[in-house]
Amino acid sequence: MPSKGVLVSNKMDYDSVECDVLVIGSGAAGARAAIEAKKRGVSVMLVTKKSLGSGSTAVSGAGHAGVFSPEYGGDPKDSSEAHFRDTIESGCYLNNQRLVRLMVDEAVKRVLELQNLGVRLSYVPFSEARRRPAGEGHSFTRSIGIQGGGGGLIHQLTNKAKELGVETKENVMITDLLKSKDAAVGAVGFGTKTGEFTVFNSKATVVATGSGGQIYPVTSCMIDATGDGYAMAYHAGCSLQDMEFVQFYPWRLISPTLYPESMPYTRVPVQSTVFSQGGKLLNSRGERFMERIDPVRKELTTRDVAARAIFNEIKAERDVDGGVLLDISQIFDENFLNSDPRYSLFREKGLDIKQTKMIVAPEAHYFMGGVRVDTDCETDVPGLFVAGEAIGGIDGANRLANNALTMCQVTGAVAGIQAARRAAELKKAPEIFSEEVAAKMERTKSCLRGGESSQSLRRELQALMWENAGIVRVRYELERALARVLELREDLSRVGASDFVDLMKVVELRNMSDVAEMVTKAALFRKESRGAHYRQDFPERNDKDWKVNIVIRKEEERMTLSKAPVADIESSS
Repeated sequence: MPSKGVLVSNKMDYDSVECDVLVIGSGAAGARAAIEAKKRGVSVMLVTKKSLGSGSTAVSGAGHAGVFSPEYGGDPKDSSEAHFRDTIESGCYLNNQRLVRLMVDEAVKRVLELQNLGVRLSYVPFSEARRRPAGEGHSFTRSIGIQGGGGGLIHQLTNKAKELGVETKENVMITDLLKSKDAAVGAVGFGTKTGEFTVFNSKATVVATGSGGQIYPVTSCMIDATGDGYAMAYHAGCSLQDMEFVQFYPWRLISPTLYPESMPYTRVPVQSTVFSQGGKLLNSRGERFMERIDPVRKELTTRDVAARAIFNEIKAERDVDGGVLLDISQIFDENFLNSDPRYSLFREKGLDIKQTKMIVAPEAHYFMGGVRVDTDCETDVPGLFVAGEAIGGIDGANRLANNALTMCQVTGAVAGIQAARRAAELKKAPEIFSEEVAAKMERTKSCLRGGESSQSLRRELQALMWENAGIVRVRYELERALARVLELREDLSRVGASDFVDLMKVVELRNMSDVAEMVTKAALFRKESRGAHYRQDFPERNDKDWKVNIVIRKEEERMTLSKAPVADIESSS
């Protein structure tokens, strides 16, 4: 059991919690890491800045890609090699192939294990009648669902974690990771309701904090997806990679609005299966423009191509009320409604789907980049592991549909197992230096003062990134964004927090500015177009100069970027 006490340093009180494994983030990856670590007999503390299970998993479609047997709906002609190849090709050959191999080889095992954790899978056994184009870069139909969608998945995972005896702390904002002798030794954070600071002293730490989608104003990511893990890992000395690759989901319904007004950031996605069933995209002229963009795959193209195509229709004023029309006239109503659990909202609102004008548009969705890890999911800081979307390298330049939650289960399990292994090897948690704790706490506490609200700066940062570092990029706009991002960081010195919820928002904005700097600098650095990164001034892919990963590190308080060779299978042999 974690031990508690009170330490005093420089007249600054805080609670102290000691555990074997600290997991930061309670989405699909974090919950799975906590479960796997606990199953191996170590003490585990799961910390989340909101309630357990908050984050993007809860609002996801919960599709998991893998080469499942026909019993679970898989195509008998599919193979792990095909899944590996599709992932690499979609990622434009920038993927860390060792990590991709780990994902595709363990996908089925880790996803089917969910059944033992109380999760109910949803699938239709494969038959010739089920055969249809896979779409979004998959060469075979290879997705399995979860009953109850993402909400059902995360509910069962967090319940299982608590049932196993994982200790939890909700409403705690982790501000900094802690190191001793260059190894991870825990983290420091504060209660967003109580203001109480806590130091977590651990033998191993897992960061599973999700994405930074909130650096954009139009996003499918929940409001707490502020890139905390990227920023904390960067300041702790970890390398990050490929932060220029941000995936924009092409087909979010902007009309009709199905979620209640209390959830303004949440839109219902149109799944690619809708297009495999006969759905079409039309501009204001009634033109099926995807026939012009990708004559072979049309709407079943990859997400990066689809997002740019829709963006360009809107920019050319061939839009319909800010998006493009979704035509489902050729689809049976039940087939459409069964494509995603969230489509039940059409029934709840009494909408006739054939009479309802559906308009879709892109929004920021997923970060392909993130923290560099090895096949144990360990960073270049010993004892610090990363799981889920906070990892960089698996997706390369563009993520395949449904690989995300599979990756969460695989890397969550691996990170939890390896963190438990490291904890078992250490007799006690390494010492934490009170001076370092005091300095980090003081930096955060100093924001509890009068001053400007962080919200206006947050909105400005989001608008800046959308307009200058979004779906289509060009040098002068990226330079404009970067210059203002650096100015905004200086403006943070004028921001104050009146309470601890405000303090959380200030820390989030600090992290968002770090992530925005990473994205804009990497996008400027990569002088080509590849996958989700499109440079209007360098519209062609350039394998000769840019078939490399861009690595970001903190050196002498400066953010540095460099090229690194792609980690392919051959180079590891």
